[in-house]
Amino acid sequence: MRKLEDILKSAGKGVALSSDEKKEIGERLKAYASFHPVRNEVPERLYRRRSPFSVLYYSLQIIVRKRIMPIFLIIALMLGGGGVSYAAEGAVPGDALYQVKVNVNEEVRDIIARTPEAKATWETERVTRRLLEAEELAKDGVLAPEAQQKIEEKIAEHIGKIEDHLSKVEERKNISEASRIATSLETTLRAHAEVLTRIQEVRDESALSTVGTAGADSATTAESRSFEKDRLGSITIKIAEHAEKIAIRRDAELSSIAFQDAPGRKVAAEEQRKHAEKKMGELSVLFDARKESLSENARRVFEGGIADAKDVYNKGLEAVATEKYEEAMRAFQETGMIANKLTVYLKSERDLGVTVTEKKTLERTSVTMKREDGGTKEVGGIPTDLMPIVHTDQVPEGSRKELAEAMLRKAGVYKEEVIKLFEMHRASLPEYIATRIKGGIATAEETLLHGMRALEAGEYGTAYLSAQKAVNLLGEIAQVIRKYVTSDGDGNTSIAEEVHRAHTAAEGALAKAKEAIATISAESENANSRGSKVRALYEEAAFTFAKGVHAENAGAPKEAIELFHKTVRIVEEIMKLVRGEGVVVVPSPKPLPVPEPIVCTKEYAPVCASVNTGIVCIKAPCPTTTEKTFGNACEARAAGATVVYKGECRPSVAQCDYAAPPQGCEYVKGSAYNETTRCGLVLKCPTTPTVKCEYAAPIAGCEYIHGPSYNEVTGCGLVLKCATESLNTSTLRAQEVPATNTTEVKTEETKTDTTRAYTY
Repeated sequence: MRKLEDILKSAGKGVALSSDEKKEIGERLKAYASFHPVRNEVPERLYRRRSPFSVLYYSLQIIVRKRIMPIFLIIALMLGGGGVSYAAEGAVPGDALYQVKVNVNEEVRDIIARTPEAKATWETERVTRRLLEAEELAKDGVLAPEAQQKIEEKIAEHIGKIEDHLSKVEERKNISEASRIATSLETTLRAHAEVLTRIQEVRDESALSTVGTAGADSATTAESRSFEKDRLGSITIKIAEHAEKIAIRRDAELSSIAFQDAPGRKVAAEEQRKHAEKKMGELSVLFDARKESLSENARRVFEGGIADAKDVYNKGLEAVATEKYEEAMRAFQETGMIANKLTVYLKSERDLGVTVTEKKTLERTSVTMKREDGGTKEVGGIPTDLMPIVHTDQVPEGSRKELAEAMLRKAGVYKEEVIKLFEMHRASLPEYIATRIKGGIATAEETLLHGMRALEAGEYGTAYLSAQKAVNLLGEIAQVIRKYVTSDGDGNTSIAEEVHRAHTAAEGALAKAKEAIATISAESENANSRGSKVRALYEEAAFTFAKGVHAENAGAPKEAIELFHKTVRIVEEIMKLVRGEGVVVVPSPKPLPVPEPIVCTKEYAPVCASVNTGIVCIKAPCPTTTEKTFGNACEARAAGATVVYKGECRPSVAQCDYAAPPQGCEYVKGSAYNETTRCGLVLKCPTTPTVKCEYAAPIAGCEYIHGPSYNEVTGCGLVLKCATESLNTSTLRAQEVPATNTTEVKTEETKTDTTRAYTY
């Protein structure tokens, strides 16, 4: 567990405060220190002179103070500057407060989580937060290379911690909880991979419908979209790989539960049932709140998914009634997976406007590969005969020891095969890869020893799980070794040498591109435009090279070689632009005047303001403005909005719409008028006698038409038009008609829900 001092040291990295914020925090700390002095020098020294026990007493006091001071400091900062911590929660990679979010806010929550179960659950939530950050940036098309790399590294770091915590949970014999956490993580990874894929599809569709500019601009835009698509595809693949690895572990945990006696299996099934009910409840609440805004097709898909989850849940209840606890546990686990997946999709529709409607099952996406020596097929480096088998029924007590012993023997044999494979190809492996493999083999041996001790103690489920975990680790090691097997038939050139050559070529190309960029003249307008494109491509090349180095260090040589080659290809495009090849000079548009920025404080004093941008109208009549909550009045003004009232915007209510009143009439408040909904208006027309004009039958060849003074109410103002001449109203005669008393005419009220008519 990280100490609070370490958290405070890392919190400041990459965080920049304004001079006003620094001054305010400094004043708060000074005020706090004046009322809470760290030590009182004079009384302490006097006491030390008088008391023989003073040395021991004050030594203990200093130790206690040194441990508590950071806690006081954090409390002071949170009480005095809590707005910074609150604002950091919405930060994404690239924001100034992102370091506060990940290194302070999240680490404090990690300290609060005391048990391995709680810590693993919190790390799973952190994975979700990183995925949401990636989705937000990808949707806006601003997933920069540095941001993606940071998110990928953080996800790998969180998953590594989750695996460590799950190992501790398994040691505590809480296999059911470990399986639940692994299932939640696996489903979260797969669901968010689908969301990222859908985001890319939406952006591709948008790109096809957009007409690009001519010449080099369109080529550069297309190249940029290609790079963006590659990055999204890369992060999606990595997420799927993490999910596959967790799935193998989950299967092993499910197998070990089958070794437990009936009471233990019943408790495990009950825990899974409670978790499934919780997930179904969350899904139901969210779906009820969002179903009106979904399309008909999307609503049917979600309703079908919820129905499937309920069917599986009912099967679990039936299995519990017949005491088939293994079957019940799997059914409840599947229910939770479906509910979790649908919840992720609904939240993506709510927060990102991206609807994932394709109905896919949560099938495994394992890649089956054939060994180079023609042996048995493997999945993720693990032979298929050593893959975890999820037992459908309880393992009989008499067979538990035999199954555990058999799995330990297979793991032992597999370990010897991996060691032999390592020694055979040791010379072809880079030193840092060889060191990692040695450490992995040592960990696998340790795990096997733990399984042997569990077998001797009669803990057959633990023994079986330890053997399976050792096999999983050895499979990863074998996969890394085989990636470095010779690439050509004569065995003269190793993959390690190819990686080295590709690495050197890419590194030299980057240096060459950097020198070329410096030669671009900044004097001409066209050079400036070309320079920005070149720098954007250089940034992409540098990111691709960094990914290649990361793949090389992670034991993925073929991926590293491809990335290094791609780096060289990008540099070739840079050199073409530098030389001016294929560049069409397009006159730059006259820059628009830049308005002076409005600087606002971070004070949270919410206001409800009226805005007229970003309105998406689904049902007529469409509003011209809508209400939106801003952090304070300054933020509202900066956004061009008009403050309506203080506080967060209140939910809109259904209001009545009326057709335009007839000429001479108006709407007035009736006896049932409601101020909130504006329903209950009545139509009131004039009560004065109305004179209506009557006209004789037109002469042959003539007709009446509306004249310039025509009145719809009285019917006066018609003129007679003939083939040869037009008569005016002086030839017409009017006859007064009896006046009629006006009564209140109630109009039909049409209610529309403004909260569903548009979104913003």
